[in-house]
Amino acid sequence: MRSHLSRLIILGAAAMAATCGLAQERAFDPKAAAFIHKEGKTTIEGHAFVRRPDNVAENAVGQVVRLIPMTPYSETRFAEFYKGKKFLPAWQIPKIEADPEYTSYTRTTTSDSNGRFTFENVAPGKYYVATQVTWRPKGNLFSEGGALYDIVTMPNKDTKKVKFILTGP
Repeated sequence: MRSHLSRLIILGAAAMAATCGLAQERAFDPKAAAFIHKEGKTTIEGHAFVRRPDNVAENAVGQVVRLIPMTPYSETRFAEFYKGKKFLPAWQIPKIEADPEYTSYTRTTTSDSNGRFTFENVAPGKYYVATQVTWRPKGNLFSEGGALYDIVTMPNKDTKKVKFILTGP
């Protein structure tokens, strides 16, 4: 009985240590994300859409598109949110609270009526680009589509434009 209890205590302590380590790894570090506030020379021109089951493209019309610097914090956040995929159906989108300072180290824009979006003066670095594409089929109570992201790397060169397509499954 004692050896079983000892093992449980050791396993519990190891789990707590792992959780504490994850929490430290997940702590938002403004220095790691600071490159998003630097003035860059590159423009990202993007188009966000998904293909419906009938193979028609559904654009991200009027959706917020986020440009998020890739940092240990954002990597952990995206892994928790998307669970290893780049598209998450609308009904599976979790509510995960972010560090309050995190959003001030992201940029946003709104997609137009064709699902197109632009970020100007982007500094070199690696970024997540994320948005949602949802629609409600006629007669349905629930939305279809979901959240999607991809990764874009801004080169250190004098690149003027980067064309970017963000699409779901």
